[in-house]
Amino acid sequence: MSEEKPAGTAPVTASSNPDQVNQTATTTTNLAVPDKEMPNSSEATSVTGDFDSEKNQIATESPKPPREISGIKWAIVVLAILSSTFLFALDNTIVADVQPAIVLHFGSVDKLAWLSVAFLVGAAATNLVWGKIYGQFNSKWMYIFCVFLFELGSAVCGAAPNMDALIIGRAICGVGGSGMYVGVMTLLASTTTMHERPMYVGGTGLTW
Repeated sequence: MSEEKPAGTAPVTASSNPDQVNQTATTTTNLAVPDKEMPNSSEATSVTGDFDSEKNQIATESPKPPREISGIKWAIVVLAILSSTFLFALDNTIVADVQPAIVLHFGSVDKLAWLSVAFLVGAAATNLVWGKIYGQFNSKWMYIFCVFLFELGSAVCGAAPNMDALIIGRAICGVGGSGMYVGVMTLLASTTTMHERPMYVGGTGLTW
């Protein structure tokens, strides 16, 4: 005989408890991979904006020129040192105009080429030396010394009794002129800012 189930007994079915369902869903959510934290775009934009503003502020601030004079005094100083470049260039090419007078006065045609060669050799041989000297001593007084040396060579040329003395005077002029040219570059570089320096250095080419 089949065993009868007692009356009032509920059949066994799948669990439909809502608390158990919520617990299962919570466990599944915790096991999921957490989303990556996205960077704050407003914060990045703020940092970039601050950097750009600081960069623009640095660009707009013009540095103070490293010199104690300005105005008309500074203009006179620039014209004075640029005039030495003009004299150096003039002395470099003046021999071409006075060659006939030199030949008539001294008569040494075979030594005529040395008047230009001595000047150029004296200038080229001491160019690097002057650069080193200007780096070791006071630029102002070294420039004044080179101007004196250039004038001394010009005086020797003017008082030369023969062609040999004239050639020696030309060599002294080349040495002094090279020192003046290096001195002009050194003085302009040490008394101007990076922004205004190309204009003043370009003035040396204009006076040449």
